[in-house]
Amino acid sequence: MKEYRMKKARFGIGARGGAAGIGFGAALCAAVVFALVLTGCEFLQDFIGIGGTEPEEPEDISAKQAQAAAFSNGTEESGSVIDLIRAAVDESSLVIQLQPAASEGAEKVVLGVDDLPPGGFVLRHAGNTSLYPYTSPPEVTIDGGGMTVNLTGSAQGSLITVGAGVTLTLKNITFAGLDTAKDGSNDTADNNAPLIKVEAYGYLILEDNVVMQDNSNKGGAGGPGGGVLVSGTCTMNGGTISGNTYTSSGGGGVFLRGGTFIMNKGAVSGNSGASWGGGEGVFMETNSTFSMKGGTISGSSAYGGVSVNSGSTFTMSGGEIRDNTSTNAARPGGVYVSGGSTFTMSGGEIRGNTATDYSSAGGVYVDGGGTFKMSGGTIRGNTAAGYRSAGGVYVIGAFIKDGGGIIYGDTDATPKNDLEENNNTASGEEGGHAVYVHGDSPEIDSTLQEHDDFSIPAP
Repeated sequence: MKEYRMKKARFGIGARGGAAGIGFGAALCAAVVFALVLTGCEFLQDFIGIGGTEPEEPEDISAKQAQAAAFSNGTEESGSVIDLIRAAVDESSLVIQLQPAASEGAEKVVLGVDDLPPGGFVLRHAGNTSLYPYTSPPEVTIDGGGMTVNLTGSAQGSLITVGAGVTLTLKNITFAGLDTAKDGSNDTADNNAPLIKVEAYGYLILEDNVVMQDNSNKGGAGGPGGGVLVSGTCTMNGGTISGNTYTSSGGGGVFLRGGTFIMNKGAVSGNSGASWGGGEGVFMETNSTFSMKGGTISGSSAYGGVSVNSGSTFTMSGGEIRDNTSTNAARPGGVYVSGGSTFTMSGGEIRGNTATDYSSAGGVYVDGGGTFKMSGGTIRGNTAAGYRSAGGVYVIGAFIKDGGGIIYGDTDATPKNDLEENNNTASGEEGGHAVYVHGDSPEIDSTLQEHDDFSIPAP
């Protein structure tokens, strides 16, 4: 795989949204990430296919290879950026290393309403997208070199859409959306879309130092979610999705609609959503899949961290779901599992989550028809303050604890819990510190380590 480095600004672009403009070459280097604003060029017809444009037959690019090499040495004019991209894409793999022009302070590319094409920057495979799996999908890697790409003014829409058959890898880059409530914001409107969308059979890989932040989606034609909407596959190996909002339901951070999310490292933190469905950090619907092997989901403040719905499956073998809060009835601080959905825990921790309203749980709430299977991991240090609530797990549906794993209680006699902070606590009337089973032997206060089945038979 060849790596191409783009250098040298050639001429200026005016300021947008109150931020100083930067060299067009540098802006273009960053905007290359999003396929540029040049929607009429051959490159878009051949590779990206904005709006489903039919690809043309590839041409001989031997001369363009030389032009690309010359540009990387700073000897060609900025128009050769298109030749550079074209040459690399025709090799079926593109690595873009962004190198901002030297200037004072942090580099930032500011995209105003005139810079964002309708529908954002869309990467789509130019081949037959009805076939799956693809034998050789195009691969694009963007290394931002620490650059920030910021929407401003009223530039609504997703920054990037990863289409079917495309694999996009992001490194060392920050994306900031529209949020009029943020201090110092120059935004004149909130967004109507998530920052990034991954369509069915599209692939997004997030590596270290990728940040998706400060995007407030107030609903509209752009789709649900605040940070990323996934209908294809997203693998998170690092980075942060934080400070995003979706006001129509959960999923301020990650919204899964029939997609797959694999979390190996990184953080989904401090995102917010609406009361319907909960799950301000992660919201799942339409038979989605989430595999959590590491990382953290934390910092939700009103409707809880994770919501598993509509036939979806969440598998937790590592990582932490921690320090989330719910202030609403029947919505837990940590994880909500709705009817027809399954949460399986074999490792990791659910800890330090809080629920303040009645009939809820600090840790996990298993609604009617939902299933929670636990064979490992730890549920500890969660609290619930409402009437008939659970510090650890609230059960209306099915909860099967089989094998390892610990759910701490708060009334153990001898020996006492190693650390007081491990205790799950239900402080409201008729609550269960470890487990509350709705309508049947409701209060289980002691620490649970053995096998047990707390399922409530369906009526």
